[in-house]
Amino acid sequence: MPVERTCIICRKKEEKKTFFRLCQREEKYYWDKTGKAQARGYYVCPEKECLGQLAKHKKIKMEMQDLYEMGKEMEKREKNYMNVFQIMKHSNALSFGMKMVLEEMEHTHLLVLATDISEKYARQLQQQAREKNIPLKYFGKKEDLGKIFGKEEVTVIAVKDKKMARGLVDKMK
Repeated sequence: MPVERTCIICRKKEEKKTFFRLCQREEKYYWDKTGKAQARGYYVCPEKECLGQLAKHKKIKMEMQDLYEMGKEMEKREKNYMNVFQIMKHSNALSFGMKMVLEEMEHTHLLVLATDISEKYARQLQQQAREKNIPLKYFGKKEDLGKIFGKEEVTVIAVKDKKMARGLVDKMK
């Protein structure tokens, strides 16, 4: 079973690899890019909301340079995945939207959910993914996923190509 950690800002639980690791040195915290610093680790989601709240946090004092670098790393990750989805959108390897994804769940190898998806839909998709042993990842906002397909909002994307799904899962770790 993968090692699970909790974001100190939003309390979301995810695999250790998906978070930014922070370590404490005297009164200040710093970003541990390698994840190997010999210090107690604290974890933060690579999302704008969590990084924004981290910058304002009274107890956790971060260097602005570290926050800036974390933001740049987050943008780089997002662009890479957005480009992959942009390329794949015209193939039959992707389907999007709750209704279409639920209909094609038998052929799905990866589910990508918007980070701001409603709890009701998230639970429904998590249950389906668990039953069919499909990896599930959270990525981007509804508007960001919608831009890929020229829609206003998209809550979920299903990747139907097995090799592409495996590659995306490996990159998202």
